[in-house]
Amino acid sequence: MFITKASKAILYLKKIQSRAEIISLARPTTAINLRMLSQKIAAFAYMWSSSLIFVGFLAQFTSYSEDGMVWIMFGFALMTMVNFWYVYMLTVKTPFYKELHVFEVAVNVARLFGTILAFVGDFSINVTKGPVVFVWVGVVGSVVMYLGGLGLLAKETVIELLEGETTLPVKQGE
Repeated sequence: MFITKASKAILYLKKIQSRAEIISLARPTTAINLRMLSQKIAAFAYMWSSSLIFVGFLAQFTSYSEDGMVWIMFGFALMTMVNFWYVYMLTVKTPFYKELHVFEVAVNVARLFGTILAFVGDFSINVTKGPVVFVWVGVVGSVVMYLGGLGLLAKETVIELLEGETTLPVKQGE
């Protein structure tokens, strides 16, 4: 009888110790997961803004060209908010992987190049009332911006895999 009570007490202490370890490990993991999740949300919002700009440029070929300009303006406004959010997230210490450096540079170049092309297309539509060719420049620019956002999302997913963390809790209650 004494042995069973002692073994129950030992099991209870082990359970308490394992819960304490889980709680102590959960705090830094939660911060890492929140950072990764916020980076992914920023990538999705960037992709969404480039999709809005893409739809706006395609609307230039229809009778709804003025409505397309509104879509383009909303897309650029959302992109501006995402870029400010992304700059704010850069103040948080993020991991640096040498393996992803070239990939990160390529993603940022794609985002920059796409934004410049989309801006040139938008500028030519509004100011110079340019030919249809400039609308295609904007379409190509918005597609390149979308690919840049998709690359940003892929980069965050690779970082998540390299760190061995997931955004979902690994251990459900024991």
